[in-house]
Amino acid sequence: MLNKKVYTFISVLPKLSNSMQVYYFLILFALCVGINYNFAWAQKKQRARDKKAKIEQPTTTPVTLMAPEPPLINSKPTEKELEKSPVSNKPKGPYLVLESDSYNFGKVKQGEVIKHSFRIKNQGSADLLLTSVKPSCGCTISEWPKNAIKPGETAQIDVKFNTAGKLGKQKKSITISTNMEPNNLVVLYLEGEVINPLLPSP
Repeated sequence: MLNKKVYTFISVLPKLSNSMQVYYFLILFALCVGINYNFAWAQKKQRARDKKAKIEQPTTTPVTLMAPEPPLINSKPTEKELEKSPVSNKPKGPYLVLESDSYNFGKVKQGEVIKHSFRIKNQGSADLLLTSVKPSCGCTISEWPKNAIKPGETAQIDVKFNTAGKLGKQKKSITISTNMEPNNLVVLYLEGEVINPLLPSP
C-alpha cells in the first residue's frame, strides 16, 4: 500500500515546475528518512524487550531425587547366618548371637509360673561378658552366666515369670548389658496372655 502511494507521488513529479519538484523531492526524502528511523527504532525496542525477557526468565536447576532409604531394623544376624558367612565378615571383638529374642507362652491361667531359657552364643573373636540382666518388673526373675563366654561357646539365660496378680495380654522385657561395642545392650521379650483361673483350660 505504501509502495503504491510512493509510486503515485513520484509519477506526478515530471508534471510539476522545477521549484515544486524540489519541494516534493524534499518531502519524499523526509518521508523515506522517517520510515527508516521508525523501522530502526522498532527493531531497537524489540531487542530491548527480548533482552529484558531473557533476564527475567527464571533459571531452573536440575534436581536429583534420592531414593528413599530402607527403614532401619534393630536386629542381629542369626547364628546360622553368621556360620554361613565368610570368616572375614564375622565381627571382631565379642558378639552375642541369639537363637531367638522373644518367647510367646500363649494363654496360661493366672498364678502359673512361666519358665524359659534363651540360648546365646559368642560369635565374636573375644570373650563376651554379661555385666547385668535386668527384667522390666519384679515378677520376672532371670539367671545368667557370670563368667566370660569364650568365642564359639554357648550359654543360656533362664527366665521365670510369675503370673500371680496378672490378667490379660502381657509383654515383659529383659535388658542385657554386655561388653560389646558400640551397641552393648540386647533386649529379650516374654509375651502371652494370662486368663482367669475360673475359666476352662485353653
